Amino acid sequence: MQLRNQRHVAPNRPRVLALGTFQPEYPRNALTQAGLRALGCPIDTLNVPVWDRLPDRLAPARRWRSLASLGVRLLRAYATLLVRLPRRLARVDVVLVGYPGHLDMLALGPFVRLSRRRLIFAVSADKEYPQMLDLLAEDFDVFYLTKYGNNPRCVPPERLGELLAARAPHRTLRLFPSSLDAWEAARADADPEDLICITGSVFLAGELQRLARNWSARPQARVSPSCTSGVS
Repeated sequence: MQLRNQRHVAPNRPRVLALGTFQPEYPRNALTQAGLRALGCPIDTLNVPVWDRLPDRLAPARRWRSLASLGVRLLRAYATLLVRLPRRLARVDVVLVGYPGHLDMLALGPFVRLSRRRLIFAVSADKEYPQMLDLLAEDFDVFYLTKYGNNPRCVPPERLGELLAARAPHRTLRLFPSSLDAWEAARADADPEDLICITGSVFLAGELQRLARNWSARPQARVSPSCTSGVS
């Protein structure tokens, strides 16, 4: 498996994940990625090559043993890719399936479309919240920015939105006047495969702890226990 991080990129360019069992050196794949890099797009590669062992991709169709061997290699590759995929998806805006990717679309496409990470965030003004947003910006798809109670120490959601928009221009940002409003919106938006994370302040976690525990007890619901905590 290969994972490459490109450092020198243009600002505000979509982040791309090159995903699948494709041949990295195949001209179509190499040229497509080279063009994206030339435009300043950062590219991560999550690749378990399978087809490089088959110069003639029609060979398995003519020999059943070759077809069975290909099937085993694909199953192993997809198992490896699916373990790594959720965290990679949280850090990109676009998924590029390399050639040949017909089977990859069938096997991996549903997971790419369904899995999303949602963050409910509020924080106190005396904390290093710009640095916190730097760390969180890469790992979530949708941000629900809010405040806890009526405490004047809490950073206004509008301020959080300004900072986060500069750090994650391709992410979805939503602002809410209360933590309950943010929770209700995140819960309504979330599919069963999604993760809802609550962090930033222990005051926020305290307000939503009971609701999050009740919801996470439902079948298929996902609320990260490690996320329902923070710094006050």
